[in-house]
Amino acid sequence: MEFNEVLSLVLKYCPFLSANKYDGLIIKKLAPTNTISDTGASHQSHMAFTGKQKDIFPYLCADEYFDVAYENKDDDLKKFYTLRIPLIIYADNVSYLEREGKSDIVFSKPYKTVNASVIRSRRNNAEDQIELSIKSLDDSDFIAFRKLFKVDDFFVLLKRQKELKYDLVGIKSDNEDSARLAKCTDFYKSSGSQTPVDLSSFTETESNNKIPFPFNRILFGAPGTGKSHKLSEEAKVFGKNYERVTFHPNYSFAQFVGTYKPVSNFKSESSAESNEVVKILQDKSKSAQEKYDVLYDKFRDGEGGVSRLPLLIALYNDDKFIAKDINGNQSDYNPQKNNGKAIRPYITLGVDNKSDISYEYIPGPFMRVYVNAKKHPEQNYLLLIEEINRANVAAVFGDVFQLLDRENGSSKYPISATEDQKKYLQSCGIDDDEISIPSNMYIWATMNSADQGVMPMDAAFKRRWDFEYIGIDDSEDAVAGYKIPLTKDGSVTVSWNAFRKALNDKLSDIGINEDKLLGPFFLSKNCLENADKDAENFVSLFKSKIIMYLFEDVVKMQPAKLFKVQKMRYSEICKEFDQKGLEVFGLTDDDLNNADISKE
Repeated sequence: MEFNEVLSLVLKYCPFLSANKYDGLIIKKLAPTNTISDTGASHQSHMAFTGKQKDIFPYLCADEYFDVAYENKDDDLKKFYTLRIPLIIYADNVSYLEREGKSDIVFSKPYKTVNASVIRSRRNNAEDQIELSIKSLDDSDFIAFRKLFKVDDFFVLLKRQKELKYDLVGIKSDNEDSARLAKCTDFYKSSGSQTPVDLSSFTETESNNKIPFPFNRILFGAPGTGKSHKLSEEAKVFGKNYERVTFHPNYSFAQFVGTYKPVSNFKSESSAESNEVVKILQDKSKSAQEKYDVLYDKFRDGEGGVSRLPLLIALYNDDKFIAKDINGNQSDYNPQKNNGKAIRPYITLGVDNKSDISYEYIPGPFMRVYVNAKKHPEQNYLLLIEEINRANVAAVFGDVFQLLDRENGSSKYPISATEDQKKYLQSCGIDDDEISIPSNMYIWATMNSADQGVMPMDAAFKRRWDFEYIGIDDSEDAVAGYKIPLTKDGSVTVSWNAFRKALNDKLSDIGINEDKLLGPFFLSKNCLENADKDAENFVSLFKSKIIMYLFEDVVKMQPAKLFKVQKMRYSEICKEFDQKGLEVFGLTDDDLNNADISKE
């Protein structure tokens, strides 16, 4: 068969491809050793290409691997220089191949670029071969795509004209042309084609350039303007590659970046005593000194006693230790010896010589997202911070603050990793002495300067972010048409948007800043959708959310300017609201445009 004939056969099952885009292709019918589905029969991860099919890949060779006797070759050279080739996969093709539920591949448009590794391998007394795919070096989406294939399916690679870039599609085995496709075992190329590839074609991977938003980004605005909703919607472009965290006044650097913490290693059958110790160690209301004293008091009267030193080390040091008794002798706790009568300090050694409790480096959300971004540079990752200014950001970010200064997405000024961080990064396969945010890691946040519990941000911190203001009415169309009941029996209703805007106008007239006004989502969309289904419950919610917010936060120093009641107490305002409705705010039918009020 000729190139055009084979290409036409592929296009029959993949009509989304362009016929004039390619100058080479191969088709591989998959044997059990080529599949990596959960039920696959092989532990082999790569796909081997031999014969003419090797010619679709660039020629790879290494001294001391191909130029010496087989028994003298340097096996390390096999993967020393590994080519990563860009492959374009298609949403339509993924849907076609899905036979056991949805895959984990997320598309923000009809196609996406994934990268796969290619090496040339030498075999004893046989022709060398090209091996496609090393799991530790491939994009996770490429691995997920490979898992869609079953035995006897067809793996089709189409080389784009004059580019080191390929389109990748799959064709299921149960098709009328299966027998013809199975015979297409060559590398097919269009006549007279050449593929010169120079260094200028090797640019950043496509995925790194497809996020149309700033790297460091803060959305701010009045309560209920939909900041979190907006970021959540826009975060969908990251697929599952994002983590959300909410800051609060006690949030710390250790929680955000990471630190050593006591970790329970014992299983559910462990003693109640061990469970109690873990509870003490993880009690955030106690200081280290208080935990130390509680543990000392708990164990000092046990058989043989226990010294204070092991407890001190446990609380202040990450190293493992052996407990000693009160006389300084090494404890020999083993439940299978001495009928379990040796002393039992806060760390106990079981039969596998493993402690019930260990001290380990626990990464925070920043470090978790950072590690993923470093390990998968071809994908984009997002750290989404809610209520960023409810914590002391200078303390929470610490020296990470320096990394926010970026150039082309990457940190301009790296920071030195601590020894603890180095050890953790090395355990993740990242052998770096410095920490530097890569260009595929994004940090977005929301903030609301109107809240009473917010912390100030200094100018140096602010200038490293792109701030986007969400206006008080920017998303009002999303709540158009919703009505809320003003009486427990639901006989009087008013347009939520009309009420909100009339109330905001009233508040503005008495000098209240915009950041304290009510946005369209001050009451959740779910709450608005169900308002008419349970009027009594909604009126109660209205009083606890709207009236309390206005009374406690907005007009706390001047409530009489808004509320028209005789006794300026929250309970009295609620009582009169039950009797008079919107009159307690001094709002008239004219303020609400009359037609928006319904009375039955």
